[in-house]
Amino acid sequence: MKAIKPNKLTQGATIAVLSPSWGGPSVFPHIYQQGLKNLKAMGFNIIEYPSATAPDSTLFTNPEMRAADINDAFANPQVGGIIATIGGSDSARILRYLDMVIITAKPK
Repeated sequence: MKAIKPNKLTQGATIAVLSPSWGGPSVFPHIYQQGLKNLKAMGFNIIEYPSATAPDSTLFTNPEMRAADINDAFANPQVGGIIATIGGSDSARILRYLDMVIITAKPK
């Protein structure tokens, strides 16, 4: 399988922020907000997806929601890069809902 390399992000690029696993930002909002502040200070635009700040209980019961955010971020032509707020073992539950055609066609 050939590796797919995304384009380099430059100042002014838009970054999608989402949570594919645990709802860390809902537990530690001050850390999450500081991260957003840092990205903006570096010159990036931010699109926050619903999963980024959803409560952990919501994310756990809705793997489809988490995958939908990822699929949308890859499909969105404005998004140049994607940052996961946190990873974790529960992200394995979203795999069956990911649109690999979109993801491989639009690396980010």
